[in-house]
Amino acid sequence: MPTNNKQPNPLANDILPLLVEGRVWKVHELAAHLIKLKALPQLRTSELTELAQRNFLIMNALFQLQEDFLSDGCYLSISSLHIQLIYDYSPRLPSCEEALKSYYLDWQNYNLSNEEVAKLLSQFTSRLSSKKLSSEKLNKLNERWQLELPLDIVRVKKRWRALASQYHPDKHSGDHHIFKEIHSEYQCLLSHCRSL
Repeated sequence: MPTNNKQPNPLANDILPLLVEGRVWKVHELAAHLIKLKALPQLRTSELTELAQRNFLIMNALFQLQEDFLSDGCYLSISSLHIQLIYDYSPRLPSCEEALKSYYLDWQNYNLSNEEVAKLLSQFTSRLSSKKLSSEKLNKLNERWQLELPLDIVRVKKRWRALASQYHPDKHSGDHHIFKEIHSEYQCLLSHCRSL
């Protein structure tokens, strides 16, 4: 595997045609597809470390592709549960966290020990549980988004599409700040639904 940050990731060539299809991917779906293609290397490590290395390789390739797509006027939206190539790119679209991008573009993070991977997972789990919506915030979001309880991912996604279409910065009536705000709320609502 490459040891510096500038070396291209060989998985990028296998992932590129999947992104161009236009569908929304999740990291584990990309991993399953790449395993079928025999594009992922066989890793001789513990199961936990192998999963982290496989995820690192995919995310590294995605962030490298994101930079390439930007120069072509497209935007590659990257999160573990929503990976999508957006052709009608607007520089005002919400971007991913720079810390996440920096982490996955640094090849030193590829060869973590089992203990380091376990520590990262523990930190991630702690952050997730601390981000759980309070009932007060959930009620406010339900009212603002005009959703019915109990929350349902299908209804949240449908409402997101309507709101995103209404407030997208490229629309005449769009508003960059509101769009960014509802995108953040959407992520919170999705996380909450998935935790149920």
